[in-house]
Amino acid sequence: MALAVITGAGSGIGAATAHALAARGHSLALVGRSGAVEDTRDAIARETAGVQVYCHQVDLAVPTDRAALVRAIQRIIRDDGHQLTGVVHAAGVGTPAANLASLVTGDLEHAMAVNLTAPLEITRDLLPALTGCPGGARVLLIGAGIDERPQPGTGSYGISKMALKRLGHQLRTDLAHEGHEHDPAVGLFQPGVVDTPGLRAHIAAARDCALPHADYLAERLAQGQAYTPATVGEAITSLLLDTAAAAFEGQEWRPHD
Repeated sequence: MALAVITGAGSGIGAATAHALAARGHSLALVGRSGAVEDTRDAIARETAGVQVYCHQVDLAVPTDRAALVRAIQRIIRDDGHQLTGVVHAAGVGTPAANLASLVTGDLEHAMAVNLTAPLEITRDLLPALTGCPGGARVLLIGAGIDERPQPGTGSYGISKMALKRLGHQLRTDLAHEGHEHDPAVGLFQPGVVDTPGLRAHIAAARDCALPHADYLAERLAQGQAYTPATVGEAITSLLLDTAAAAFEGQEWRPHD
């Protein structure tokens, strides 16, 4: 049975993607930092019968947690006979800072660990399971529009997301260089403005720091100009299940594509 791993599955884009994949009969390994990931699992169980959903509450910023997560997924694949068909790296963190003097090194380090190091290690360590998937497995990195458009106070999030985009290029380059048959296809999804709990928390924090983009984002929400998580989750699910590997590979996607 096909299995997809989704980080950041406790809320927002990750949770919506989990619901959309489950609705199409896909088994899931849900990863989240808090107990909210269990809420996602329970909601799917109420809505969708016959889908296996595994739940992993881990802190992706902690190396031992990342290693334990990979071992758990490897056991699921080995013991339950699943084929790993996709990994969606939806987890993302980064606290706004009022100014450069307020940019805390620890916050940048935390953002880099969750937004960059975790996707690298999880993809690398699950690569044997991703290789050889019939039709080709997919690795989807969830980016951010501010990666190449710096805005005041968004350093830790923007820098780490720009590094994530570069990671995507590196993964594709290294996989092509090694030239193994049936290596996973790697893509980047740029979700734009999505009405998630994370975005609303970001707006509140940015307002506390008197950052100019807070009002812009709040206005987008107020005018209904933000995507819903469900819309984004459906778009991601279509990319994972309906898009050929050759068309998926190396592309940068958006919800309207």
